[in-house]
Amino acid sequence: MIPKRPGERIKTDRRDALSLASLPRAGQLTAVWVPDATHEAVRALLRLRRLAAVDVKRAKQQILSFRLMQERVWRAESHWTKAHRGWLLDQRFDHDALVLTFTELLARLERAETMLARVRSDLRASIPAWALYPLVEALQALRGFDWVRRDRRASGAA
Repeated sequence: MIPKRPGERIKTDRRDALSLASLPRAGQLTAVWVPDATHEAVRALLRLRRLAAVDVKRAKQQILSFRLMQERVWRAESHWTKAHRGWLLDQRFDHDALVLTFTELLARLERAETMLARVRSDLRASIPAWALYPLVEALQALRGFDWVRRDRRASGAA
């Protein structure tokens, strides 16, 4: 990265060459790392995992909002347990439009959770081949991260 002063907008090959010749001697250049294809692929997979997690969260929020609009109140402690999901599946509505809406919202949640599970599985399989895997292992140990426990909790089986 080449440092520039504010207002220095003139760009010519001669000026760039003079700048590039003097800056390394002064130690003012910042090194830049260009990621390889594997690194970019893992980053793309991580972005997809985040997108899938956001989709799951939004689908759950929409189901809860729809349920509240229809005055369907879940009286137990927490949502998204097996009991709560069973209760959701037992809900019946008078109008076909409400039935279709609720069914589609539940199907959207199921698709999002399936996608999240697939992406996590692919991520778990591809990360060991990544150059930064030792760093990932160290961070997992530091934060107490566990694939199995976290996946079980996300699927509602905890």
